Amino acid sequence: MKQLGWVIPFVFVTVAVHAQVVCSADEVRQREASCSLSGPCIIRGLHAIGDGCLLDFGGQSVVLAPEARLLVGAGETEIRAESLTMRAGSLIDARGQGSVPPANAGGEVTLRVQRSVVIEGGSTRARIDAAGNAGGGVVSIVAGGAVEIGGRLLASHLTSTAQGGTLRIRAGDTVSIASGAEISATGGWQSLVGGGRVEIEALGDVLVGSEVNVSGSTGGSVSVVSGGIVHMASVRANGNGVEGDGGAVYVEGLRGVIIEGIRVQGSEASATAGGSGGSVTLAAPYGNLEVRGSVLAEGAPPEGSGGDLTAEIAGSISLSAPVSVRANGSAGAGGTVDLTAGRDIRTRGLLDASGGINGGDVSMLAFGGVTLEATVDARGRAAAGAGGDVSIYAGGMVDSPWTSADLTVASTVDVSGGGCGADGCGTGGEVTLLGCNTTISSTGRVLARAAGTAGEIAVLGREMVRVDGAVNAQKTMSGGVDGSVRVAVPAGRNPWLRVGAVLPAPTMERRPRCSEIRSGDCLAPCPVCGDGETAFPEECDDGNAVGCDGCSPTCALEPCDNAGACPLCEPSLGCLPSVPIQCTPPPPGFTNTPEPTLGFSPTPPPSASRTPVLPTATPSKSPSPTFTRTATPTASATATPTRTWTKTPTQTPTITPTPRSRYDAMLFPVRPLHLVLRGPTPETRAIRMRLRNVSEHAREPARFRLFVVSTDCPAQAFPGGADFDPSQAGDQDTIAIAPGQIVEGTLPVRFAPEDISATGEYSPLRCRILLAAEADSKGNEDPTPFNNTIVVEVNVTDLSEPSLERAHQSVVLSAAPRRFKLRRRQDILEGTLRVAVRNADRLDVAGHAITLLVGEGDCPSGIFGKPIFHRPNVLPSDKVIVPNKSVRVARVPVRLERATLPGGPGAAPYRCTAVFEALGPSGDRDLSNNLTALTLDVYLE
Repeated sequence: MKQLGWVIPFVFVTVAVHAQVVCSADEVRQREASCSLSGPCIIRGLHAIGDGCLLDFGGQSVVLAPEARLLVGAGETEIRAESLTMRAGSLIDARGQGSVPPANAGGEVTLRVQRSVVIEGGSTRARIDAAGNAGGGVVSIVAGGAVEIGGRLLASHLTSTAQGGTLRIRAGDTVSIASGAEISATGGWQSLVGGGRVEIEALGDVLVGSEVNVSGSTGGSVSVVSGGIVHMASVRANGNGVEGDGGAVYVEGLRGVIIEGIRVQGSEASATAGGSGGSVTLAAPYGNLEVRGSVLAEGAPPEGSGGDLTAEIAGSISLSAPVSVRANGSAGAGGTVDLTAGRDIRTRGLLDASGGINGGDVSMLAFGGVTLEATVDARGRAAAGAGGDVSIYAGGMVDSPWTSADLTVASTVDVSGGGCGADGCGTGGEVTLLGCNTTISSTGRVLARAAGTAGEIAVLGREMVRVDGAVNAQKTMSGGVDGSVRVAVPAGRNPWLRVGAVLPAPTMERRPRCSEIRSGDCLAPCPVCGDGETAFPEECDDGNAVGCDGCSPTCALEPCDNAGACPLCEPSLGCLPSVPIQCTPPPPGFTNTPEPTLGFSPTPPPSASRTPVLPTATPSKSPSPTFTRTATPTASATATPTRTWTKTPTQTPTITPTPRSRYDAMLFPVRPLHLVLRGPTPETRAIRMRLRNVSEHAREPARFRLFVVSTDCPAQAFPGGADFDPSQAGDQDTIAIAPGQIVEGTLPVRFAPEDISATGEYSPLRCRILLAAEADSKGNEDPTPFNNTIVVEVNVTDLSEPSLERAHQSVVLSAAPRRFKLRRRQDILEGTLRVAVRNADRLDVAGHAITLLVGEGDCPSGIFGKPIFHRPNVLPSDKVIVPNKSVRVARVPVRLERATLPGGPGAAPYRCTAVFEALGPSGDRDLSNNLTALTLDVYLE
C-alpha cells in the first residue's frame, strides 16, 4: 500500500506537467485544431482545467475524442455546450489522489447542456471519475434533452476510510444507462459517512440497465424520479462496516415502476452486533409496479432489525420475486412492508418480515383484488419470539372507502410465535383478512400458533367467507393458551368452512350491511361496477369499467368529464387530478401522454408551530410519561459543540407583516442509533437525515437549513454540526432544494468510554437529539411545522470494561418510527404499535415484573390503548414477568381519527411523538433507558 501511495501521485503530477492549463472555451479552441466556432468542437488533447473555471461553448456541440483527457483533480469546473458526447476511451479526471485536504477529495464536475449528453461504452468505456482518498466528489449532468450513459460515472472511495460522493443526472427527456455502464458512489467500510448518493430525475422514462452502487460502512442513498416509466436493473446500498445499516432507495415513476433487484442489507461485519436493513420506497402516481427481482432489506445477526418497504401505486402491484425485510438474528425484529394499490395486488414471491425476537408488520391495501400465491412470513422465530401483524384488505379498509373486490389466500400466511426457552415462551401475532369474497383455498394456510399464547385471526367477507385450507391459532405446547379466530359475514349469510379446517372453534359474527359511508361495525355491500346501476357504496355507475369520463373504473366520481379538463387520461386508471395539464378524454385504446409537472399536490392548511421537548427520566413513578411541545424559537446560533439554538427577543410590531413565503420543510424520521464501545478507541458514527422540500406550489428551489435544537447527550459527542456536504471542509448546514426534491445530510456523533458512565451488556446509555429543519427565509410560515423536527435516540453500550451488574435494571428498547395513512374519505384508522421491554439484570434468574406505561406526548388525546403483553390472567395486560437478559413485546392499540389531526391532505404528514416507559422494581440506577420516544407519522389523503 505504501508503494501505491507513492506511485499514484507521481503519475498524476507527471501527466499534469505535460497538460495545457485552460480556463475557458476560447483557450480550448486555440489549442485544438478540430475545435472552431464554425462547427462541432472536437477535443483530442490533454488539458488541465483550472479550479473554478467555466468552459462555456455556448450553442456549440462538444465531442471528446477517445484520446481526450480533461484533468480537473480536486478542483471544480463546469462545461456548457449545446450537446456533449464522450467517445469510448475519453476521460474527465477529477480524482482526489493527494494525501492532505483539499487534494485528497474528489473534485466537482458539472456538465450543463441544452440538448443531449452521451457517454459511450464499449471495450474502453468513457469515464468521468471523481473518486478520492478522503471521499468521492460530485458529478452533475444537467441536460435539456436525453442522457445516454454506456461508460463509467464514479464518485467512489479510494481508501477504506473514504466516504462516497454524489452523482446527479437531470434530463428534460429520457435517461438511459446501458447494461455495461458503471454507476458508483461507494464509501469505504471504515468511513464515517459511508456510501454516497445517486440522484436521477427525468421528464421522460428512466432505464437503468446496470447496477447502481452506493454501498459503504453504512449504505448510501439512491433517488430516481421520472415523468414516465422507471426500469431499474439493480441497486446496491448495503452497509458493510461494523454495525453498518443499509441505505435508502426512493424510486418514483409517474407511469410505472419495474424493479429487477434492490439490496439495502445490514452489515454482518461484527460477530457481536449487526446492522439494520435499509428502506425502500416505490411510487407510481399513475401506473403499475412490477417487482421482477428480489428486494432485500434484511437486518444482520444478532440484533439488526429488518428494514422497510413502502409502495404507493395508482395501478396494480405484482411481486414475482422474494421481498425480504427479515431480521436474520435471534435478537432482531422483523421489518415493515406496506403496499397500497389503486387496483390489484398479486404476490408470486416470498414476502418475509420474520424476526428472531419479534416478527414484523405486513400491510396490503388494494382497491382491487388481492391474490397471495406465495408465503407471507411474519413469525417470531426465536424462543420466546412474538409473531408479527399481517393485515390484507381487498376493496378497501373495513370502514371506508369501498370497491367490489375479492381476496384469495392460496399460500401460507404465518404470524406464529417461537417455542419455549430460558426467556419464556413465544406468542402468536395477528392476522386480518377482508374482501368481498374472502377465500382460503385448499393450498392456503393462515397460522398464528405459539408455544405460549397463540395469536388472533380475523377473516371477514363482505359477501362470503370460504375456507378450504387451514386456519389455526392453537397453542403448540400443553402449557400454552389457545388464541382466537373470528369469522364475519353479512347477516343472513353462512360461511363455508371445511370441517376441522378452523382451530380453535371460531367465533361467528353476522354483521349488518352498511348503509352510509361512516357506519360503524358493519359490512359494505359489493355491487357490480359497470352494470349501469348506482348502488351504495358506488358514487356513480355509467355502464362501463373505464375512466376519464367522469366515473372512474371503480365507480367513484372523477374530477373531469367530457365537458371539462382531464389532467391525465388513462381509461384503465381514470383521471390523475394532481397534474395540471389540459386534455380531452381519449377514444378507446388511446393513451394520452402529456409532459407532467412533477411534485404537485394540494396545499395543506397552516398549523401552529411546535417544537418537541426531549423526554427525561426521573426516579418518581408517575402514572405515565409525558412529552410536550413548545413554541418554536427563532434560531440564533450558539458557538457550542451541541449547536444549541435559543430564542432571540424581538419587539412586537404594531401591524403583523404578511409572511413573504410559505416554504414547507419536512424531515424524515430516523431509526434509533446503536453504538458499541469495545475498547479505548472512540466510536464515531454519522446520523443520516433526509430533508424534503414539500412546498406544493413553488416552482423555484428554496434554501433550507438543518440544526440541532437540543440534546441530553454529552457535549463531546458532537465533533461537528449538521452537514449537507461532508466532502467539503466545515459544516454546510444550508442547501437549496427544488420542490419535491429530497436531499440527505449528516450529523457526526462520537462517544468514548471516558465520556459516559459504565453500562451493562444489556443496559445501554441512552440519550436523545432533537433536530430541526426550516426554510432559510426571513418571515417564512411553514404550512406543516409539526414535521420539521425529529427525535433521534442514541444507544451506547460500553463493552470495553467488565459488565456492570445492576439489580432490577429494566429497559424499554428504542422504538423505530411508525407510519400510518388515512385514505380518502376514511375517518378512522386502527392499528398496532409494538414496544419491547428487557430485564437487563443478568443475575435475576427468577425475573421481575415490568409495567409498560404510555405517554401520549403531543399526540391527540385518546389515540393509544392500554399495552397488551398477554390476555389478562394473574397480571394486568400491561405488566409482564421478564426473565433475566430477556425481552417481552407488547402490542399497543392505536386509533386515529381524522377530525383530531391538524393539517390536511398533502405530501407532508402530521407528526407527533409518544413516550413509552418501563417501570420495574425499585433499585434501577440507570433511568436513561427506561424511556423511549416513538415518532408517529400520519399521512392524510
